[in-house]
Amino acid sequence: RLGDESGRGVTLNAMAVIHQARGAYDQAMRFCQESLAISARLGDDAGRGRTLDTMAGIYKSRGAYDEAMRLYRESLAIQERLGDESGRGATLNNMARIHKSRGAYDEAIRLHQESLAIRERLGDEVGRGATLNNMAGAHEARGAYDEATRLYQESLAILERLGNVMGASHTLFKLSLLHEKTGRVQDAIQAAQRALDLAEKTGVEREIAQCRERVADAQAKAERKGKG
Repeated sequence: RLGDESGRGVTLNAMAVIHQARGAYDQAMRFCQESLAISARLGDDAGRGRTLDTMAGIYKSRGAYDEAMRLYRESLAIQERLGDESGRGATLNNMARIHKSRGAYDEAIRLHQESLAIRERLGDEVGRGATLNNMAGAHEARGAYDEATRLYQESLAILERLGNVMGASHTLFKLSLLHEKTGRVQDAIQAAQRALDLAEKTGVEREIAQCRERVADAQAKAERKGKG
């Protein structure tokens, strides 16, 4: 019976994540609240922390950053109490992304560095690649383009090593935009073409179309620069 209840809480949380991805935030929140009630009934702190993290993500998607940050902090406290280093690394990364959205780049980078240290200690290459990517975005937003480029490239190397084709394509897309921003037009074209090549391997039409548009845009800007 307890096993059934615990499993139901996990399933409800997973359903909430799916609904969040679809933009059905109200339904996602209902699933989270039901999952949270089960965790409270069972005294399941790990489950409670996991659901609080999901709820925080829903609030973040809605732009309710104060509430999202409050829930992330509550989740983080549970993870620290339980010694859940993997969960702590993920939550710190998510908190950093909120700080970036608010323009608090120094705090975002500080939390990303803390997350990165945990993930390196755990040998979590997937998490490390994600954190490096997000940290690159924070450096780019504050205008530290060389550091952003370095971090994107480090993240890209991990994604390629792990065979994450979609993640590598997305990172190359970001690099293309960054190269263009810094006047490196040929590098921008090359990164966009590599992003397109990988997107075509996934077969996801929306991704392919976006990458084709990026290649065309980079080429057009290079031509205009050449004529200028």
